[in-house]
Amino acid sequence: MSVDGLEGLIARWDAQQARYLPGREQRFELIRDLVEQVAPPSPRILDLCAGPGSLSARLLERLPQSSITAVDFDPAHIELGRRRLGDRVTWCEIDLRRPGWDEQFGDESFDAVVTATAIHWFTAEEIVPLYRSLARLLPQGGLFANADHLPISADRIAAISADLLQRWKDEQLAGAENYADYRAALRSEPALAEDVDAGDRLLGNRHPGSTLPIAFHQAALAVAGFAEAGEVWRHHTDALLVALR
Repeated sequence: MSVDGLEGLIARWDAQQARYLPGREQRFELIRDLVEQVAPPSPRILDLCAGPGSLSARLLERLPQSSITAVDFDPAHIELGRRRLGDRVTWCEIDLRRPGWDEQFGDESFDAVVTATAIHWFTAEEIVPLYRSLARLLPQGGLFANADHLPISADRIAAISADLLQRWKDEQLAGAENYADYRAALRSEPALAEDVDAGDRLLGNRHPGSTLPIAFHQAALAVAGFAEAGEVWRHHTDALLVALR
């Protein structure tokens, strides 16, 4: 794959994701600010459900001394991330739903855990043990930052907000490339075609998940052993939830 081909696919990924996620770059910027504020100068970062490394790349821009481990279970995105970031990131193909996924990492292996637009794919029964694992991997005072679909708990207000957000997405996506189009572009790249097919089989078998209110996540983090958790940014049903171990 040529450099131009690689950069073109990365640009297409970022562009179509921005059509689904208002304030996507602002979320990334806030996560970078938080890691820089809370973690040590050369932080050890775990990027969960990292995709092709969009958040990892932005963290390295701000914090080039970071040691980043990126986890995903889509082989196509892992390959794209490896080609993009090389040995600046350690890539792990892991399904976070499998019990014991974290056993390869020792206690307090990371100073910060970050993730964006991923945990809504998990069920409530999967989220609680996931948060317990993250608590073990972080030291006291360690940071967890989760930018995702995290509606408020007031049902009618959340419904109004979700409707407004959907209207925004429909406007952004009108006549523009969507996720399915992007995935087809990945498949058309010979170096990635087999990985895309493998990833599609894995993604097709996953549970549809559930978009749980932010209060659920705060309570689950408390049960898992985090000292506190609070919202630092919101746009309708999307928010950035921050927890400290």
